[in-house]
Amino acid sequence: MGRAQSQVIRSYFSLNLNGFKDLRYTFGLTSVVFEFSGFRLDCGARRLEWQGEPVALTAKQFDLLVALVERAGRPVDKQELRELVWADVHVEENNLTQHVFQLRKALGRVAGETPLIETLPKVGYQFVAAVSRPDVVVEPPPAPRRRARWPWLVAAAALLLVTVGYGRRQWEFWMADDPPRTNDWPTVAIHPLEGPAGPALAAEVAAGLGRLDRVHILVVQPMSGGDGDYSLRGSVREGKVAAELRRRNGDLIWQREWDAPLSEVTGELIGQMAVSLHELAGARRRGLTSRKPTASPEAYEHYLEGVQRLLARRSLDIRPAIEAFQRSLRADPNYSAAYNGMALAYAWQGFNQAEAPAMVWPRARELAQKAVALDPDNGEARLVLAMVLAYADQNEAEAEQLVRQVMASDPGSVYLQVLAGQLLSRFGRFSEAEGLLRGAIAADPSFGMTRQILAHHYYMSRQFDLAKREAWRIIRMNPRSGTGYGLLVPPLWMSGDWRTAAWIAGRAEAAGLNQPMVAMGLAYTYGRVGRVADAMRIVQAMDEQAKMLYVSPYQRAVAHMGVGQEAQAVNLLRECLAMGCINPSAPRLEPVFDPLRGRADFSALVR
Repeated sequence: MGRAQSQVIRSYFSLNLNGFKDLRYTFGLTSVVFEFSGFRLDCGARRLEWQGEPVALTAKQFDLLVALVERAGRPVDKQELRELVWADVHVEENNLTQHVFQLRKALGRVAGETPLIETLPKVGYQFVAAVSRPDVVVEPPPAPRRRARWPWLVAAAALLLVTVGYGRRQWEFWMADDPPRTNDWPTVAIHPLEGPAGPALAAEVAAGLGRLDRVHILVVQPMSGGDGDYSLRGSVREGKVAAELRRRNGDLIWQREWDAPLSEVTGELIGQMAVSLHELAGARRRGLTSRKPTASPEAYEHYLEGVQRLLARRSLDIRPAIEAFQRSLRADPNYSAAYNGMALAYAWQGFNQAEAPAMVWPRARELAQKAVALDPDNGEARLVLAMVLAYADQNEAEAEQLVRQVMASDPGSVYLQVLAGQLLSRFGRFSEAEGLLRGAIAADPSFGMTRQILAHHYYMSRQFDLAKREAWRIIRMNPRSGTGYGLLVPPLWMSGDWRTAAWIAGRAEAAGLNQPMVAMGLAYTYGRVGRVADAMRIVQAMDEQAKMLYVSPYQRAVAHMGVGQEAQAVNLLRECLAMGCINPSAPRLEPVFDPLRGRADFSALVR
C-alpha cells in the first residue's frame, strides 16, 4: 500500500478522543454545553451564542474554541492543539496562529475587549475565562421503526441504472474510434527501410512523392504496425537497396533491387513509385519531384545521416544533425535539401521555445532562403520561412499565404499537411486546421506527431474534452509518453479537474523532470490548488535561471499566472512578442490568459 493511500485511510478511519466526541455530538447521543462570559457553547448542535444571539465561526474556529474551553484554566501547547484540531493533517505553526487570531477577533466583536484566550510565549495558549461545569445529558437512541424496504430498493435500482448509463457514455466517448476518412484517396505507407540509413531514405521517398495528388503519402513510424492501401518496404545493406510494393491484402505489385549510389537509387525509386501510383490509383504529379537531387553520393549520404539524427533525437540537442548537414554541404555547396535540413532544425528550436529566438530565427531564415533559391519547389523550406514570418517578423498574414501555397503544391504529403495544419491552428484558423489534422489522422492513425498537434489544437480551440481524449489516446499508444501527460494537464486545468492535474504534476516532480515546460505546468498547477509556497519556489527558480540561461518568457508568464502575478505575466508576454518566441495570436488564443482579458495593458498587447 502506498504512502498516499495510507494517509487517505488514516484520515477516514482514525478517531482520536476529540473526533469521537464529535461523533457523539453529531448523532445526538451526548449534549455538552459550556457557559462563559455571557457565551453559551453547545457542542452537540455546534452552536455558539452570545446572550441568546448566534455567533458565526468557521468549522476550524469552532473546533479550536471547543479544544480550549474543554481545557480551560491550564496551558495547552501548540502541538497538542494542532493534533486536536487538524488530526492526521500536517499544518504549519503560522496556520494555527492565524486561526487563533481570527477566533479572538470573532469573540471580541460581540464581547468587547474582555480577554478570553491568553498567549503563553514559547508554550501555547490558555483559555482564561471562567467556565461553568458542562451539563451532560445522555439520551437513549430512539427505538427503531420498521420501514418498508421497497422505496430504498427502487431508489438503489434507479441510481444503478443512471450510473451504468453514464459510465457507458463516458466509456464510449473516451474509447471512441478515430473519425473516418473525409475522402476516398488511397494511402501509401512508406515503411522505414531496414538498415542504418533506412528511416531517412524512407522519409526522402515520401518527401519526393509529396507533389502527387489523389493519394496520401505517409511515413509509417517504427514499431507502429501501421499500413496503407499500398505499402512500400525494403532494406539498405552493403550499398544495395531492395524494395517492394504490395497491396493491403499482401499481393505483390513489383519488387526491385538496385546496386548504385543512394542518391541515384532514391530518384529511381521515387520515379518507379510515381508511375505505379498513377497506374494503380490515378495519382497525378504536379510538376517535378519535391526534392532536387544531388550529383554527389557523399553529400547525399551525409544528408541522410543528418535526417536520421533529426528523426532519432531524444533531446532538443540539434548539433549532431547540423554537423552532418554541414558535411553534406562541403561535398555539394548547392544541395538544397541540406540547407533545408539545417533550417528545419533551427526552426524547431525556435518553435519549441528551446533556444533564444535571436539565436535561431535569423539562421533559419538565411538557410531556408538559400534552400528555396536553389529549389523553389522545396515545401519544407517554404514552411520554415512561414514560421520565421510568423514568429520573428510577427507577420501572420504573409505567413498564412505561404502556408496555403505549400498546401496546394504538396497535396499528397501527409507530413507537410500536418505542419500546415499546426501553423493554421496557431493563427486561429481552427476549422480549417482541424480538417487537415483529422484527415491526417484518418490516413495514418499511427503518426504520433499528428496526435500531439491535434491535442494541442483542441486545447487552443477550447474543445477541452476532445483535448483530454486525444492526449489519452497518446498515452494509450505509449504509456510512458511524457508528452501525452504534458498535453493532458492544460485541458484538465480548464475543466476544473485540479485533483488529477495536481497528481500528474506531482508525479512529474517526483520523476525529477525539471525542463522549463514541466516547471511551468508545476508552478501553475500548484498555485491554483493552493500550494502557493511550492509554486513560488518554482517561479523564483525559473526567474533566476533566466538570468543565466534562456527560459522562454512565455513559459514564465504562465508560471506567474499560477501565483496570481498578472502584471508580471503581461510584461513577460510583451517581452516574448518582441523577441519572437511566440506568434502574435498566441496570447489572444491561450485559455490560461483568460483572467487577463479585462486588463487594459493586456488588451493593448493583443489588439
